[in-house]
Amino acid sequence: ITTGSDKIKVIDESSDTTCFPLFATAATGNLGPKSGDNLTFNSATGILTATGFAGDITGNVTGNTSGSAGTVTSIGNLTGDVTSVNRATTIAADAVHHGMLNDDIISGQGELASGLASTDELMISDAGTVKRMDVSVLQSYIQSSLTFTTNTDIDVNKLAEIVLKQEKRILKMYPPNSSQGKLNDGNTGLGESSLTSRFNSFNVLRWKGTTELKESIIYGYKKCYPNFKGKVLVQCWANVMRMGEKITAHRHFPEPFDNTLCGHLNVRTIGTSTYYDGEEVKNKSGEMVMFSPQIVHWTDKCIDEPRITIAFDVMPQAKKNFVTLSI
Repeated sequence: ITTGSDKIKVIDESSDTTCFPLFATAATGNLGPKSGDNLTFNSATGILTATGFAGDITGNVTGNTSGSAGTVTSIGNLTGDVTSVNRATTIAADAVHHGMLNDDIISGQGELASGLASTDELMISDAGTVKRMDVSVLQSYIQSSLTFTTNTDIDVNKLAEIVLKQEKRILKMYPPNSSQGKLNDGNTGLGESSLTSRFNSFNVLRWKGTTELKESIIYGYKKCYPNFKGKVLVQCWANVMRMGEKITAHRHFPEPFDNTLCGHLNVRTIGTSTYYDGEEVKNKSGEMVMFSPQIVHWTDKCIDEPRITIAFDVMPQAKKNFVTLSI
């Protein structure tokens, strides 16, 4: 550069990795060139590096960005997991993972402390596929898999005496149940000589001395269906087994019914177990087990006769020999 010259000779150079662009402190005038170590240029890659930028950006943005931004007004397009065309932005499928979510994604939301409705929705993983589900689906599942055990204040010794006395009368008075000419002992396997095979001919709740039993059934039903109000109908019968006898696998109803519940009261069940869908429940005298009508259940063999239980079905639908209870 000669004195007073307004031109410099420029040479193409693309190997220096750290260059410092020159600038002046004013737009015009005879000024000395300056550089800054916060503004560099890599001539080998064409990348200009600075500690910040202010102003509008036009054209496409590629590569990684970080930091915060205000309003984006450019119509440039984004590529990668987040794509945009003319400001319409799309997040790619499977691009958002659990690690990207804040830990307050649930706890930071408004609380539903009461008033849960059957139409409220939940999000679940169905074998790895995320789906939505109404609360009513969960409610039906719980009710179809329900077992609930509670202790009672029933005098089981007195009740055992009543059952054995009634057994003699019922066996003499009523023939075994039959359906289309076939014996119907409720698929229990106890046979036509059993009290169980007459379950359609009597109702324990009509016997004197069963007030506590009625109260315990109401209590257990309320535990399982706390929102139900009204009257229910109860079919209630007794099972008496002698040495070596057992109840085979069966269920009370093949299909679910709304607000329907079954139960057993252990009256005299020394050293025996009942199995509910394969889960063993060791029988204790005075204990009541409530369960869903679809649950398959059975017992092991009677080892100390007589083994006595009270069984019942509770439902809103009417049938013969049901007793009405108010819930």
